[in-house]
Amino acid sequence: MRNYRWVVLVMYIFAGIISQIMWITFSPILPIVERIYSIGEAEVGMLSAVYPLVFIVFALPVGWYVDKSGFRKAVLTGSAFFAVSGFLRAFASSFTALLAFQTLGAVGQPFIFNSISKLVKSWFPEEEAGLATGLGSISLFIGTIIGLGATPALTVAFGFRNMLLVYALAATFILVLFYLFGKESGMVEEEEYRFREYVEVLKNRNVLILSLIAFIGVGIFTAYLTWVEPVMEEHGLSVETAGITASALLLGGIAGSIVIPAASDKVGRRKPFLYVCFVLSALLFYVHTLASGMTELAILLFVLGFFFISALPLSLDLSATSVGEKYAGTANSSLWLLSQIGSVVLIVEFESLASAFNWNSTLLLSSALFLLSLALTALIKE
Repeated sequence: MRNYRWVVLVMYIFAGIISQIMWITFSPILPIVERIYSIGEAEVGMLSAVYPLVFIVFALPVGWYVDKSGFRKAVLTGSAFFAVSGFLRAFASSFTALLAFQTLGAVGQPFIFNSISKLVKSWFPEEEAGLATGLGSISLFIGTIIGLGATPALTVAFGFRNMLLVYALAATFILVLFYLFGKESGMVEEEEYRFREYVEVLKNRNVLILSLIAFIGVGIFTAYLTWVEPVMEEHGLSVETAGITASALLLGGIAGSIVIPAASDKVGRRKPFLYVCFVLSALLFYVHTLASGMTELAILLFVLGFFFISALPLSLDLSATSVGEKYAGTANSSLWLLSQIGSVVLIVEFESLASAFNWNSTLLLSSALFLLSLALTALIKE
């Protein structure tokens, strides 16, 4: 059983990957979707924007469900939403139907995201918790990279609807895999939770502070990737090379989400590593305003992603540790809720700031916000 925990984690990683693929499906083939459904760019954008909006509504109730029923039922529920909506998307005859089925799939994402710390606290000893959380978190970035790269290729090779069917079949396959191998660490009984206990978890000092940090960190991540093309164009890159260069941020994040949490496991502390992540992120976003050229920016973004993104698994694990295994799902739901709100707010703020000044002003804002995250980290009790 000792080694089986890694099997369970791999099954979770597959579920996380498909959740991101289902979210990002339509972004890299925007002109094709416009042509098929005779709609504009704004409508296509709604297919991705609906995910954070739905997440805001379902985050806290799903966190409660994860703690009551265990991560296995939660991940299976989320995976089922993706499988069903995947097939429905493939046969959508109108944009309205496509948006409705995409919204149905969006309901599945909170079940996946809110389960990682519950899984880790159930299966992994404390000295491996950071690494396990990091590995679970990188599924979100791997899924984004796969979705951005594979969707255009599959669409060209097999057609739009067959591409959607491929993703639906993949979602169904992962649902079956998790049903077979995604086991709980022991017998899990649904427990009664008083509303007062639930509220106390959400009022926990560390959970509140880490939720504010998630608002900033994930908000910046989402806003930066949303507007990455105009940011890169301001630094001398073409539209064609902007996306390729920006992928270095995700690759750096994948590496950092393994290395830094593993190092924090060795030390037995999370807070010092958060300090390092936020100090360097603030510095590197400032350096970003001065950098130009594809190679220089790619190197900068890889290093930035290494420290910037690795703060996520550290925060998720620290929030769960602050309240214990029983309430890990609820604690994570608070972080994810604020992160989605932050994404919506900062996407709008970045565009507004760039319109008033330039896109470099959004990088300076990011730098300042990471200094604020640094100050908030000082208030955390570990």
